[in-house]
Amino acid sequence: MKFIAHRGACLEKTEDTLPALLRAAQYGVYAVECDLQYTKDSKMVLFHDKNLKRLAGDESLVADLTYAQMKEKLSGAGLELTTAEEVFTGYNGSSAVLFDLTFRATDDEFFKRLRDLPFRAIAGVHAPEEAEVARRYLPSEDILGFMPKPAAAKDFHDAGCGVLRLWEQWLKNVTPADIRKAVGETEVWIMSCDDAIKHPLFCMNSSPASIENAMALGADGMLLNDVQLAARYMK
Repeated sequence: MKFIAHRGACLEKTEDTLPALLRAAQYGVYAVECDLQYTKDSKMVLFHDKNLKRLAGDESLVADLTYAQMKEKLSGAGLELTTAEEVFTGYNGSSAVLFDLTFRATDDEFFKRLRDLPFRAIAGVHAPEEAEVARRYLPSEDILGFMPKPAAAKDFHDAGCGVLRLWEQWLKNVTPADIRKAVGETEVWIMSCDDAIKHPLFCMNSSPASIENAMALGADGMLLNDVQLAARYMK
C-alpha cells in the first residue's frame, strides 16, 4: 500500500511547509501532501485552515490577510509560512507532491505549471469540473478526487480522476471494492481519521489497526500524519 504524508512530516516539522515536505520525503513515502490557498494579495501559500486560530491563536482569515501580514502573524507564533512558488522551485525530494487545491481550480495555466514541474505533481481536486481541466495536462493517475461523499465517485472518475479518496470512517459503509465496482478501474486512497481522537490534526495520525484494516480492505494508499509509523509498514 502506498503511504502519503499528510501535510508533510507534520509531527516533526511545522505542517504544510517545505521543511515538512522534505523531511517526509526522506522516509521514502510515495507522496507528500500539502494544502494550497490564496492570500488577500493573491499569493498562493501552503496552509490548511481558513483562519490562523488553531496554529497562531488569531481569528484572522487567510483570505483577509496579505502574504506579509500572514507571515508576520505566524512568525510571531514561531511558525513558518511557505509559498507554492518555494515548493515549485525548491522541492527536491524523491516523493511525488500531492497538492490539495482548496481554491476553485479551473485555471489552465495552473495545471500547465504542475505538469511542467521538475518533480511529479498530483492534483487533489474537489469538483468534477476541476478534474476535467486537470486532465488536459495531467494523466489520470496524477489526479486525486477529494469526493464529498462516496456517491460522487462516478462523477469524479468520469471527469478524469484516477485516484479517489475515502475517509476512514466511510469504511463502515463502503469499501474500496464497492468503489471499483461502481466506477471501474481506479485507485482508492484512505484518509486516516480516528473518531476517538478529538483533535483536528492528531485524529489523522493513524494507527497499526487503521493501516492493517485499510490493507485488508484492498486500499491502494493511505494519507496519514505519522510518517514514522508508515515507514514501519514500508519495510
